[in-house]
Amino acid sequence: QNIIRGTGKKGLSGMKYMNSIYFNKKKLILSRPLLDLRKKFIEEYCTKNNLEFCVDSSNKKNIYNRNLLRNKIIPEIEKINPQFVEAINNLSKNVNNLDENVEAQKKRIIKDYQSLINEEKFLGRNHHEMINNVITNKSKSENLPGDINIRSTGKSILLESRLNNKSESYKIFLPIPGKIFLPSGEKITSKIINKPTNLKLVNKNNIYISSNYIDKKLFIRNRINGDKMSPFGTDKKIRVKKLLSDYKVSVKSNYPLLCSENEIIWLIGLRQSNKSVVLKTEKKVIELLVSKNSV
Repeated sequence: QNIIRGTGKKGLSGMKYMNSIYFNKKKLILSRPLLDLRKKFIEEYCTKNNLEFCVDSSNKKNIYNRNLLRNKIIPEIEKINPQFVEAINNLSKNVNNLDENVEAQKKRIIKDYQSLINEEKFLGRNHHEMINNVITNKSKSENLPGDINIRSTGKSILLESRLNNKSESYKIFLPIPGKIFLPSGEKITSKIINKPTNLKLVNKNNIYISSNYIDKKLFIRNRINGDKMSPFGTDKKIRVKKLLSDYKVSVKSNYPLLCSENEIIWLIGLRQSNKSVVLKTEKKVIELLVSKNSV
């Protein structure tokens, strides 16, 4: 009936197998275990097993559109496609699954959003609709509170700070193990793992550092004028600004550095310090991974 009226996705989903209702201010779970079974099958089962059942007499009156469809139109369609009702049921299931996937993805996005802004900020109904629009490709990009932008790349959904190009100072402590979000929207994850047999990594955003840093306070901050570090392969201290220029990084003032006390451990995504390299005698290492905050 909804299809004939020209319904949207919500109307296509039909009845749910289980949902909640409120009765006398109490939440009850309403279950429909027989939703997929045809009326004919249920009646035959009851007759065969001597079970009494009731029939709503109004169901035979074709003055109602729902009955006209059930009693007249669907039987005619089934002459063309005997699996018509099954096809409609499958369509409804697919739409329900889509709704559930969208809702689950939205919950993950909101959780990461709250981690990104470091608070459980309330999102209004319109913000939930914005997130839904990006998930379902109705919109490419939306602006959320806290100077956060949510956008779709077609393959993934990203949360990014709109303060990317502002050179504001920041200092964020990195738990080991744990994860944090940078103002630029990137996520940094730390893990303590057994030392891999092969420490060479192809991905520049994934490194191993010495287990000596497990008990030290690590933090990420933006570059400060005069910063120097000793990159892997040399004991010589080199200005961070020069290293960034060598890598043709344009926004140098806001570039993230992983530090421990007065030591720069990692020019994130570019160079690791000489001192932080894993030693042969170590059994445990810290793995660091930088990724876009994609959902």
